[in-house]
Amino acid sequence: MFRSAMTAGLPPEIHSPAAFTRRRLVDKLPPIRPGHPGHPGHPAAVPPVTRLAECTDCRVPARPNALLGGLCRACRTGGRSIAPPPSARLTPTAVHRHAARARAALFAGAHRVNHE
Repeated sequence: MFRSAMTAGLPPEIHSPAAFTRRRLVDKLPPIRPGHPGHPGHPAAVPPVTRLAECTDCRVPARPNALLGGLCRACRTGGRSIAPPPSARLTPTAVHRHAARARAALFAGAHRVNHE
């Protein structure tokens, strides 16, 4: 049954078997039922809207969960700077060191697979 469904109406020449098969399988899929999460009218199919709010003092836009009491961090602390989060940036030397270790691990894995 599967073979007859896939071979019915084949063109005389197929240039890309993989693309042809993928397209054929997608075209043969049954329609999505209403009420299913993949259906266009289903509430889960609508992406959530990102809402922004403004600080009530300085009017800086921010996500609502960042505005405690309606104020941004700078306004809440009275302009005092809270210790900044630690820098996640790596120095160029550290990046080169990590890249060299990754290459060495890849080469060691490839070398081990080829000689086993």
